[in-house]
Amino acid sequence: MEQFATDDAIHALAGFTPWGGAEWLHVSNEPVDGAEISGTMVHYRTADNQLLTISVDNAIVEAGGERAVLMADYSLGDYPVPDTVDDYAQAFLSAVGTDDTEFALRLGPVDGFASTELWSHLTYGMIDVSDAGDGEALVTVPFQEGGELQLTIAVAAAEDAQPHAITSVVFVE
Repeated sequence: MEQFATDDAIHALAGFTPWGGAEWLHVSNEPVDGAEISGTMVHYRTADNQLLTISVDNAIVEAGGERAVLMADYSLGDYPVPDTVDDYAQAFLSAVGTDDTEFALRLGPVDGFASTELWSHLTYGMIDVSDAGDGEALVTVPFQEGGELQLTIAVAAAEDAQPHAITSVVFVE
């Protein structure tokens, strides 16, 4: 990333890119011509409706230069409640990471959750799902910087795309 993007773009992406990445589909390009730059806004989307827009300096690209990605903006689009435990956990992590509190609360426990300031800015890895018994799954989310998040999810509620299928959110340092 350091070869192709500015420090600002790297910083914007670092908090939202899970290890292993996501499958981003190119949606469109939009020319941007301003007084100081002639560029292109490139839009991407994932199957679970994560949105990524990057701004590229056309002159740097045409000259074969480096660090042409000037800006990156990550967000979540409107999408329905997921219907698998894995997707439910991923959607919750994405919602918290993008400060979409309304959607995170829709997925999370009815009584809410705390400590997001301890982990929301961390880079998460590949989630692990195990059977927690009593119809619940334990989703363990490791963080690159250390610590892990443990989500308990009611399997039937998640598979029925019900809100609040996450029954517990615990951050372990």
